Amino acid sequence: MYQNSYLRNVLIVAAILVCFSANSNGLKITVYYEALCPDSVRFIGRQLYPKWDQIKDYVDELEFVPFGKAIYVHHDADIVKQAPERYAFDCQHGRRECQGNKYQACALSQKKGKDVEVPLVYCIMKSRDPSSFDNVEECARRFGLDIPKLKSCSDTIEGDRLSAIHGDRTFQLDPNISFVPTIVFDDQFKQVDQSQALRDFVAVVCSKIKNKSKPSLCNDNKLPALDDYFY
Repeated sequence: MYQNSYLRNVLIVAAILVCFSANSNGLKITVYYEALCPDSVRFIGRQLYPKWDQIKDYVDELEFVPFGKAIYVHHDADIVKQAPERYAFDCQHGRRECQGNKYQACALSQKKGKDVEVPLVYCIMKSRDPSSFDNVEECARRFGLDIPKLKSCSDTIEGDRLSAIHGDRTFQLDPNISFVPTIVFDDQFKQVDQSQALRDFVAVVCSKIKNKSKPSLCNDNKLPALDDYFY
């Protein structure tokens, strides 16, 4: 009786794994962007978000990294001089962008998943000022984030630490980031993917879906020519 029960459980687990494998595309997308970058706003608003609902089930993971071409310096706490730990950030579009990047880092740290994070980032980036905490808070409230936690993170060194983590992720890109936004598929940067995704993100996603049953919009999306990717 024990052996039969064990064998039945093994078969059930195997069936679940097979089912998961059949439905999983293994597609991971990482978007490296900046809060006040016009190209980032344009990509998220015109390429990523509009047809997201039609492709989201074919993307296993989508990750936002709000840092871009910023740099930072970290100073450890100095007990002797009674100096606290601190960070100094320098962003491509100024101090306000550093704040905006931090606010989004704090919001994303609540890890609500792609179904919340995509419309959340779109909401923030389409606002009149993505570097305004009021605008970030309004979007965060709309999508059910913990507002006190968001405020605490944004007002303390926790937010700086998160921004530094995003910075380290960005610095690890190979080759180094040269354009913002940078779109990476399956943790491997390819210039051809980058160039084509800026022109037609959905077409690139469609080309990478391993499942034979692709969304219907893939029938109308063909990869753009490499000499026609500017948007």
